[in-house]
Amino acid sequence: MKTNKIKNYILALAAGTALCSCNESHFLNEVNPNRPTDATYWKTADDLDAAIASVYNRVRASVYGYYGAFNCFQAPNNSLADDIFTTIGEEKFTWDYVIFNNSPETDGNPWEYLYTAIQRANVILSKTGSDCPVKDEIKKPIRGEAYFMRGFNYYLLAINYGKAIIRTEPIVSTLDVAKAMSSAEEVWAQAESDLKAAIELLPESRPTPEYGRVTKGAAVAFLGKCYLFQDKYADAKSELGKLMQAPYAYDLMEDYADNFRDDTEFNKESIFELNYDQFGDPDGRWNSGEGTDANMGNVLANFFGPDLPASGGWYKMQPSAALVEAFIAEERPEGSDSRWDKRMYTTMYFKYSDYNDPKPDETWYSGVDFDPMWEVALGKKLLGGKPDYPAIDGKEGRFLLKKYSAWWSQSGCSFYGGDATWSSRKMNYRVMRFAEVLLMYAEACARTNDLAGANAALTRVRDRAGLGKKTFSQGDIMKEIQRQNMLELVEESTRWFYLKHWFNDDELKAFLVAQKTQGADSFTPKYRWLPVPFQEINNNPLCTQTEGWE
Repeated sequence: MKTNKIKNYILALAAGTALCSCNESHFLNEVNPNRPTDATYWKTADDLDAAIASVYNRVRASVYGYYGAFNCFQAPNNSLADDIFTTIGEEKFTWDYVIFNNSPETDGNPWEYLYTAIQRANVILSKTGSDCPVKDEIKKPIRGEAYFMRGFNYYLLAINYGKAIIRTEPIVSTLDVAKAMSSAEEVWAQAESDLKAAIELLPESRPTPEYGRVTKGAAVAFLGKCYLFQDKYADAKSELGKLMQAPYAYDLMEDYADNFRDDTEFNKESIFELNYDQFGDPDGRWNSGEGTDANMGNVLANFFGPDLPASGGWYKMQPSAALVEAFIAEERPEGSDSRWDKRMYTTMYFKYSDYNDPKPDETWYSGVDFDPMWEVALGKKLLGGKPDYPAIDGKEGRFLLKKYSAWWSQSGCSFYGGDATWSSRKMNYRVMRFAEVLLMYAEACARTNDLAGANAALTRVRDRAGLGKKTFSQGDIMKEIQRQNMLELVEESTRWFYLKHWFNDDELKAFLVAQKTQGADSFTPKYRWLPVPFQEINNNPLCTQTEGWE
């Protein structure tokens, strides 16, 4: 169920963030009665709800609209990893990220999105103190959300940039803009501090009308992730372990596909989920979605779907050869209802009968089978090059992406068809699932010599995938955790950050080359991090460039 509080937001923060410099006439000092001010706003629960919705909006906007989807998925992180192959010949700025040819001037850099969300969270925290007349029981969870969103965005700054500017007060004057960079350690510490504050204030669960708003469990999960990415393994194990016991009730869905359908949202596996809807002004599909009636649909289906009439797909990404090889490396036990890992049939679209798979072939929702879809892909998108998929049983490897395509929508998708046919755009995006918690916990256990704990968590993920029972030794368990991370979380915009966490500079390049990742030969250590956009450095005289990008 979609929540009106989140999907139908207004720009409330204008009251706290406007920068006013013109005062030479009485006319310019007149108050617009239709615009909220500090004197009229921050008085009611609805005021606070609208304000916090505007912070969620900045996060949702990262996968909104044509370039929003690129910003989140293709540039700058998802397609840098080894699980996705970007269709050659796409927009130059996205291609520059993929082949490690971006610069501080390349579009798609998320710096502005992150700091806009931080600014809005700072305004809320500054306006909801003891002098705010709204009841404490209403303010408390909203302040918790603001702390979470600020901490979440500092986490994103830490993993994308390393060093960043820490702002914990709203910018209210141009004099506030100039501020120096803080170390990576300080940015991580700020993320930790904010997430800890959120844990103290957020509820453990939400009623149905509030689904999509963060809970205590989401803050615990991201705090654990912050610890893991800093190699604080004992802390990560302790924090993530809390999510496996009361009062939390997270668990894996029996069917992996239920994490990506529009009719199984906010399920027991969901820890943090971005809420989308197909309705709103159709002309808002290309903008930032800031208007009160702007469309806030999730367009990822269009990027992953096949390039067919009425499919709503542009086929801009494909499964990598390394991903396919990882999936087919382990067959299911004899007598199973499919040949390979059950997640493979959710992640990729292929013709099962080509490979002696007992699972019956499927068609696209419009009744199109795989062969014409592949021919269209070859004719339109793959002429510039395609992954070198392994042959299976002597037959050519042919694979398309399925996981985030409109295949999972109940009524199909046509991007240009108007609200009635945008049904795939209402599919939520799962930022973190309990499966990722299990894999993080397995790593934290493995790194602290708790082999039994690591195997137990890993087994839960493998069991859902229908794989055979295995127990891994201390010497090989990290390799299996890394493999399961790829298979479980493909396309979920996490893989690049895990690779950076696991490998040093030389190891990372060698891994990318071995996995035949696009642009691997061009990788140098500076590409671990995004550069600060030139515009920010020009606006802030104290801001310095990311190391290696000077």
